[in-house]
Amino acid sequence: MMLSKEQMLKELYDAYEFFKQAEGTEYIYETRSRLLEEERVKLEKPPVWFYILLIFVPLYITSLFLRVAEGVASVLMFAIPIVGFLIVKKVYKKTPHYAKRVKQFQQKEDGLKNLEDKVVLNGYNARGSVSFLSEEYWNTDAIGRMISYLKSNRASTVAEMVNLYENELHQRRMENIQQDILREEKLQTEIAQGPHFVYTNRD
Repeated sequence: MMLSKEQMLKELYDAYEFFKQAEGTEYIYETRSRLLEEERVKLEKPPVWFYILLIFVPLYITSLFLRVAEGVASVLMFAIPIVGFLIVKKVYKKTPHYAKRVKQFQQKEDGLKNLEDKVVLNGYNARGSVSFLSEEYWNTDAIGRMISYLKSNRASTVAEMVNLYENELHQRRMENIQQDILREEKLQTEIAQGPHFVYTNRD
């Protein structure tokens, strides 16, 4: 059964809205996942103020006793930084501040898991499919362009839409290759003209 132009447009519009939302969700998920991974690395690192509290405050107090008990105080001046840096992470993990940070991090992880479930669900949701197109064209770029082909009467059948889109893709690839070649030629020309030329043109 051949679909009319109006039927194809309706299905394409519905799919476009779905994939637009789905791709937005995926982008948010990937961004949050990357930020959370960076936060995970920083989580166990004590803040600067904790180093000051654990190491520099005791050092300052010890320095006050240098005149009274110079020998003992001098030993402590060397021992405090060494011991402090060795135990700072273990001590920090016992503090309420660290427990609060871990709790906040776990809440963010739970939120990311919910978002991940939504991304997976989108991948299986039939509402995003287009019955007359193969899956390789189920994205906002392809669907958006096919909508424009139909609306501008550049195409009236599925075959015409696909051919137009594939031709545009090929043209974009060729343009990208050409730009890469031009950039490489420009770089080689600059290198050939000497290091000073390259340096001044990079400012």
